[in-house]
Amino acid sequence: MPPTAQAATSGPSYIPSIPQSTLPLPTELITRVLSYSSQGTLASICRVSKALYRIASPVLWKHLVLSPWKVGQDEEGVLDEKKAECGSMKTRQKNGKALRNDVITLSVYHHSTTWCRSNTKSTLKLPEVHTLHLYLSEYGLLHDGHDRNGCRLLRNIAPKVVIFHNARARHLGEESLGSPYGLFDQTEELTCISLVSRALEPSFNDLVVLQKFFNLNKMVWIFQPEDFDPSRHYGWTEPILAGYDYRNEIVRLANALPKAKLTIVNSGLIHFYDKDCEKMTVEESQRQNEIIVKKEVEELLVANFRQWSPERREERIESIEFMDLNEFMEKEEWWKYLNTDEVQEWKVMMDEVEKRFSVEAETDPADGKEVMDD
Repeated sequence: MPPTAQAATSGPSYIPSIPQSTLPLPTELITRVLSYSSQGTLASICRVSKALYRIASPVLWKHLVLSPWKVGQDEEGVLDEKKAECGSMKTRQKNGKALRNDVITLSVYHHSTTWCRSNTKSTLKLPEVHTLHLYLSEYGLLHDGHDRNGCRLLRNIAPKVVIFHNARARHLGEESLGSPYGLFDQTEELTCISLVSRALEPSFNDLVVLQKFFNLNKMVWIFQPEDFDPSRHYGWTEPILAGYDYRNEIVRLANALPKAKLTIVNSGLIHFYDKDCEKMTVEESQRQNEIIVKKEVEELLVANFRQWSPERREERIESIEFMDLNEFMEKEEWWKYLNTDEVQEWKVMMDEVEKRFSVEAETDPADGKEVMDD
């Protein structure tokens, strides 16, 4: 669990030297307080005085968010006119030095190729970026339109940690995402977050999966809980695609990333959203998924990695771990790259969904099936 005395994102790596006589509190204390503030608050503080600007500005720029959408309305496609020029940002402008030196975390939301000016040669040079958040569209894409050059905003960064929000396995290749060539060459940790309902969508044999993650040593796939709509069909009705699901994608990921530890979070919750699922607890469902996936991975290892010894294959299989959200929150240092409030919301929603279906299962007179309708 995250330490209570530590912010989700720590303060800047250096403390500006400012005469203490101009400030009512020690610079270190002010910096610590500001590290808990929102970007809007930090922007306002920067306008108070030159002294506070020198402290607040590095904290503000530490996490740079670039989005054409109104806050919380990117899925609805509501553009923010005030952000129309954000995509043309360059590091040669007046505050370019601050951008180059202070941005550690970069968040980029899906957008059109015209918004980021991807047809131009100029770039946004952010050499200190360590963590990259990509908020993809409902189709799992970064660019709303094909662009072989890749997003201009990402051409000069080399993140160590990458988080895909609204991820889909079939779109995690550079070309399909709209990301520039070489973006993931230095990436060591990858986290993919997708709605639980996306797990019941079909996967295809021609997936473009993680071809350029040369240095990846850890991958986490989180199935995000969501409100259950009893009128919605979450499965897939086409017989030709009905045999494919999220477990096929997990197996392919394990095969494509033989050196990376693979952690699957919340797979036990998926069966609640399928009207034809068998009755079982979250723990039973998760265990069943783990058995199926590891068996198929073992078969692929024997077929594709014949030079591996039995011990090495067994070690690879054991590096694939399934856990629920509570276990993930206890074991992993997720607060370093995920929003604390958002993860807590997932936990509340997961508990509500689990409670809802446990009550329905107890009152269902049918034998061997869960009731998914009100």
